Amino acid sequence: MRILFLTDKTDIESKINSKLEKISKFLNIDIVHGDIGEAEYLLDIRRYNLIFLDFQEKHYKEFYNLFKVLKSYNEDFSYTLYINFPENVNKNIKETFITHTQKIYKNPNIKFLENQNEEFFFQKIEDSFYKKPDIIERYEIDIDQRIVTLIINNQEFEIKLKSKKDFKVLLFFIQHYGEILNIDTIISATFKDPEIASSSPIETAISSVREVFKKITENNPIVSHKRKGYRFAL
Repeated sequence: MRILFLTDKTDIESKINSKLEKISKFLNIDIVHGDIGEAEYLLDIRRYNLIFLDFQEKHYKEFYNLFKVLKSYNEDFSYTLYINFPENVNKNIKETFITHTQKIYKNPNIKFLENQNEEFFFQKIEDSFYKKPDIIERYEIDIDQRIVTLIINNQEFEIKLKSKKDFKVLLFFIQHYGEILNIDTIISATFKDPEIASSSPIETAISSVREVFKKITENNPIVSHKRKGYRFAL
């Protein structure tokens, strides 16, 4: 899972490491301290699952540049964007920003907030990490042992993976059950520096996951879609 924070809070990294200690090794988090240009660059080269933007009135016009980049996400990738307004923001600016944003930005997973603290965002990250897709009847994760337990169509699957990379890849597929994920999206979610990574480790991880599933089911858990990507579907 890849997450972006655009905020002027300088202590957020230490808070993340403290509050999300158990799952942090399975997250790729980029933190940008108020630099709209840097955020725009990262959004252009990476695919994020969760994006938290602390609205800053002084960057009112620059925020619109971000949405031009974010629009391209809608084509092949689902994610959630949170925009957090400070308590003392100019009400007219806030209303104008929301109105204009809703006109140019059609993604239904955009949430406008006011004066939320870090605890709210950390809870959203945990909720997203442990979220059970509707089609999966039971979904449990043992992070320490790298075991995932699933019940799908009344069938129970317990999968134990040795490699952290294999585990990250499987979790990402489960979290996006039924979606066709292209290789760049998978790399972005599972590598710290995806722009310098190759597809080879992902293909190896997919092969490893398939091999583990062979011991418990005849069904191929990760289906290939020619020139499109891969889909988790048992």
